[in-house]
Amino acid sequence: MRPKTPKHRKTPRRVVSDSHLRMIRQLPCILSGRPAEAAHISYGDLDNDKAHNGMALKAHDCWVVPLAPELHRLATSSQHHSGVNERDWWQQFGIDPLEIAQRLWRCGRNLEALEGVVASVHIGPEARARVLEILEETK
Repeated sequence: MRPKTPKHRKTPRRVVSDSHLRMIRQLPCILSGRPAEAAHISYGDLDNDKAHNGMALKAHDCWVVPLAPELHRLATSSQHHSGVNERDWWQQFGIDPLEIAQRLWRCGRNLEALEGVVASVHIGPEARARVLEILEETK
């Protein structure tokens, strides 16, 4: 008798939360303080128990941070278009977006708590200068 083999491996369903994305869009950008949109973080990180998202696969909605459109997708050096590894893109600002995304997710729909998480994010003067450079690209 042959050993049983699974017919197919089920992949976990993507976490989708329109309400969380709406809350994130109400927050200011974590880097510039400008109005923001929901920016999904694609790179994987075992320390944060996050799998890497392949090409054309959107990250779960729990891995989202508020980011100004220029920093997220409009500028040549934005998160989506910089041409560098996404982890490296975030490291230039000296913050861990996965940790911030986890903290935001745990706040649920508590806008005051979400705002507190964003207010707790601080970047240094060199990182702030880099943010301003990227914002200038779209002018």
